[in-house]
Amino acid sequence: GPVTLFGNLGYTFVTRDSDLNFWTFNAALEYRATKAWSLVSEVVSAVGEAAAPDTAVLRIGSVYALTERIKLDGAVGFGMTKESPDVIVTVGVTVAF
Repeated sequence: GPVTLFGNLGYTFVTRDSDLNFWTFNAALEYRATKAWSLVSEVVSAVGEAAAPDTAVLRIGSVYALTERIKLDGAVGFGMTKESPDVIVTVGVTVAF
């Protein structure tokens, strides 16, 4: 269908200071509006174990498939916690090979 849900769970070990270790939890939703255009939303979070801060960002954006192998994307994100950045703007190019 035109809607795809993604999820990711991870753990990061900080070798110089284990108090900075953290978990990451991410979820994304992609809606394929046309063959070339997709609308995306994503929640990106990191939960610290001890000294690492807890962060969460909500991003919304779009992806344009220039070709089957080249995609252009852009998004704006908003911090959901005090430790998160207030606003994040991202742009990118993905090349599959």
